[in-house]
Amino acid sequence: MEKSDKIFKELVRLTRTFRGEGGCPWDKKQTMDTLKVYIQQECQELMEALEKKSPEKAQEEMGDVIFLLLFFAEIARDKGDFSIGDVLENVKNKMVGRHPHVFEKRHVNGISEIRENWQKIKTREKNFCLPAHPQRKASPTSSRLTPCLLGEPKGGRWKPFFKNGRRNGKQSCGTQRSSCCWEPRND
Repeated sequence: MEKSDKIFKELVRLTRTFRGEGGCPWDKKQTMDTLKVYIQQECQELMEALEKKSPEKAQEEMGDVIFLLLFFAEIARDKGDFSIGDVLENVKNKMVGRHPHVFEKRHVNGISEIRENWQKIKTREKNFCLPAHPQRKASPTSSRLTPCLLGEPKGGRWKPFFKNGRRNGKQSCGTQRSSCCWEPRND
């Protein structure tokens, strides 16, 4: 794992070098929109390598996809939207939340029930958000999730995950709703 950690950090630094002072003019000009075609192309090439069952080609294409995803995250970081750390934290939390049979030792009767639970949890996640409201209730997937409400909740307000282009010191809910966040519970 240590080799992976080191190389991952080096790749993040590489994206910053490309986009930083003295970096590559082409890389500096890229935006989320201009890179869409490349991520689509690289994902297609990865799919083809997997179809052909070519480990060498799959490894190469996975690297291209990972690098582009890091590049997207660096563009977002430059804009003050989010960082690769935010992306990784969100996906880690999502995967833990979708595996209660592993992390909460819930009993399941086979893979079909795991798949059913996954879909139920995923559906619930789409309908929940993480507020910074003191009277929040536990959701079906996490003790920190509460339903998103339209408008302001009684006795409080949703706090922005990002404020003035910077993280607000909170953790994101991992949904596409980056307009809300939660504060860690003390209970």
